[in-house]
Parts: sequence; C-alpha cells; structure tokens
Amino acid sequence: MHINDFYNLPDNSEHFNINLEKDTKAFIDPHKIRCGNSQRTLLYEDKINDFMETLVSLLKNDKYEEAIQLCNSLSECNFIHLGYCKSNPQGKGLGTITGKELCDSIIDSEAFSEDLLTHLEDFTIFIKQIGSDRISDICARIILFDLVDFTKETLDEYKVDTGFYWENTELVSWDLTSHQFIKKKCKIPVCENNKSPFILTPKEIISEEHVTYNGLADFVRHGILAYYINNYRNFPEILELAPKNKHGEVIHPSKKAIEEKKGGVNQIFDEFFEFSDDLKREIINLYKKIKK
Repeated sequence: MHINDFYNLPDNSEHFNINLEKDTKAFIDPHKIRCGNSQRTLLYEDKINDFMETLVSLLKNDKYEEAIQLCNSLSECNFIHLGYCKSNPQGKGLGTITGKELCDSIIDSEAFSEDLLTHLEDFTIFIKQIGSDRISDICARIILFDLVDFTKETLDEYKVDTGFYWENTELVSWDLTSHQFIKKKCKIPVCENNKSPFILTPKEIISEEHVTYNGLADFVRHGILAYYINNYRNFPEILELAPKNKHGEVIHPSKKAIEEKKGGVNQIFDEFFEFSDDLKREIINLYKKIKK
C-alpha cells in the first residue's frame, strides 16, 4: 500500500512514494543532500556537517564517553519506511552495533587517524559496518524534525485531511544551536487503515538502489583504479599492463587487469594508505568528482 495510491497523491509531488506496510528499498543519501541546491538541502547539509564535526571533535579530543552517548542516539526511526526491511519496519538503525562499537570502529580506522573522514558519507567507504541502510538511518535521525515539518507541509499542500489521525510522539533529532541530539514532542500522522505512523522524505535526497558512495569496493574501482588509469605511466608495474593499439601507441590498461595485478580489491585498498597524504586526498577528491 503506497502512500500516493492510498491518499490519491500525484506522482510528481516532492515526496518519495513510501510503502505504508513495509520498508521501501530506498535510502536517504548524504551525497545527494550535499549536491542539492535547495533551501531544504542546505539546511539538511548544515545539520549533518555539524553532527559530523561534533562527533569527530569529541573523538579527537579524547571525549570518548560523550561520543558514545552521541552515537547511542542514532537508532532507526521506524516511521520513515525506508531501507531493506521486507515486512513491518522494526529496525534498529545501527543493527547490533552500539554507540561504543561504532566509535571504536571509527577510532580504529586509518582514515580517522589520517583525517580523511570529512563528510558523513565517507563512513560508507572507510567504516565497514556502515552501508546504505545504516547511513540512511543516521541521516534520518539527524534531520528528523525537519522531515516531520516536511510531512505536515505536504499533507497541507495536497489538502489531505482524511484517512489518518495525528499522534503526539516524543522524537530525538539534531539541534544546530546546542550541537547535540534533543527530544521534543512532535505530531506524527498515523494511517487509519493499518495504524502505521509515517514521516515523508523529499525525493531529491533519495537513492533507490544504494547510496552514492557504495562502500570499499566502489571506492577502489571508481576512485583508486580510476586514478591508476589516469596516471598509469607513473607506475611501472601498471605501465607493463598497457596494451598497444594498431598504430603501436600505448593505451591505458583496463581496471580488471590492474585489479588482478594488484591482488584484488582489499589489497588495493590497503596499499592506498601507503600513499602520501596529498595523494590520498587527491584520489578521494577524484572519487567524489566522479560520483558527483
């Protein structure tokens, strides 16, 4: 039962058409938020950046317990109806990962010690436990109050006044002024048909297959290997893989050939951290440029 069908809403509306009976395979994407240019996405970006800066600062300054407390607030909000869940959404957001385990994973990553975690979406590259579903849950939690406002604006805009009722619920979300998660009572619509609370999300921040930064392997293939191909003449072991065209001219080798030569994705990723700081940042910037 999709919301547009149930409430007779147009498909060209600004909200994503969620299923009210189970999670829809779609994700809030921090990269799409960063690439947006609306007032809405700028506000979302400010909040996500503030959360990220606060968390990294706490960990860098050995305020470990405060960082754990911060991350313990990142549980999934089941009203969003997005993610991999196949039935009634009852997700935990970070799954079995506690705030302590998440903080430990960040601290233990080489990316953290080398100051490479600059954006929230970088977690999906460098923190193995964070994929599309979890990064989406984190984003939703940070901007949840704004999504509640967006939901009310949408229902008001299309004059939806039947088929649901309002329920007062205490929610937790990020506050830019205090730089922390706060609680407040919010009015949430509840579908009368199945008693399911729901919060709508703008289409412009949604990715349907997976988030744009799709993990370690994606970074290797579209970042590191792309860099190798663009600069293959600087790497003798890669230059020898370069074939020649019919005119005898050397052309760049394939990603597959380089990956096999280098011993696979994990080996290539490990070697990435042996590069200079400038080169690592150059490759990360290339990856982000390609993804944008």
